[in-house]
Formats: sequence, structure tokens, C-alpha cells
Amino acid sequence: MSGQSRPKSMTLTDGVAAGDSTLTGLQVIQGLVGGQLDASTMATTMAFRLVEASVGHAVIRAIPNEGYLNLHGTVHGGWAATLLDSALGCAVVTTLDAGQGAATVELSTRFMRPILPSTGPVRVTGRVLNRGRRLVVAEGTISSEADGKLLGQATGTWMVLERE
Repeated sequence: MSGQSRPKSMTLTDGVAAGDSTLTGLQVIQGLVGGQLDASTMATTMAFRLVEASVGHAVIRAIPNEGYLNLHGTVHGGWAATLLDSALGCAVVTTLDAGQGAATVELSTRFMRPILPSTGPVRVTGRVLNRGRRLVVAEGTISSEADGKLLGQATGTWMVLERE
């Protein structure tokens, strides 16, 4: 491994929270996609990876497993809801200036099909519908990577947090 640089650990001042950051939200999200920044603790906990990002758009890839099962033998809806919140939130972050942050105000999810470990990898896409000065509205989907079937959908609102 000699000569290879390790990704920079992300801190709360790396562009998506109030602080002395000089990185825009898009730079932070693209740094996560490209591996220049380490994944957040939530991405590690939920075993997902950002795979694509542009202004107002983000895509996450995740693989459901037995560790996420509920009492009914399906993947818990909270796992899918967290992935949707994360993809939509990352899409929102791509629209932020350096030093700005965002917080989820509300999230509405709908599930169309059960997710099972046998579903295989899922693709979670978020996109910004409206970027206001203080509020951002986004929508997204979670789909099976294997067959493209829609598994769930979400809409949400985020508040832009300004540097203090």
C-alpha cells in the first residue's frame, strides 16, 4: 500500500455543516463518490455507497442482507426509508454552498414491494425538485438493480442551515 493515499476522514466542517469549510456540498458529495473522502458513519452502519452525483442528483447502491430483517422475514422498512432519506439528502447537499448544511424537515415514504436479501443490490436515486433559499424539496426511488422494479418512493423537505 505504500505510495497510495488514504481517503481523508470527513469532519463536521467539511462542507455540509456550519464551520470554516471551503468545500461546496457538491464537492463533498463528489469526494465521497470518488473515494477522496471517507464515508459517513451512517453509510458505514447501513452498508451503502454513493455511486453517482451531480447538482441536484445523487445515487446510492446498497445490498440488503439478513441483518436488516424484521419479524416478518422481510427487510425492515426503516432500512429502505433511511436509504431514501440519505439519497434525497445527498441530492440536496449537492446544491449547498460551502459552510451550509441541511436537515430533514419531513420525509414521506411509500413501499410497493417487499425487499428481501434475495432482491440483491438496490439503487436509490434522489433528485431535487425545488431549491428555495431556506427550503429544498426532493423526491426519490428505490429499485431493484437486477430487474429495475420499483420497490419504494419518497418525497421530502430539507431546511438549509446557514453558517453561524
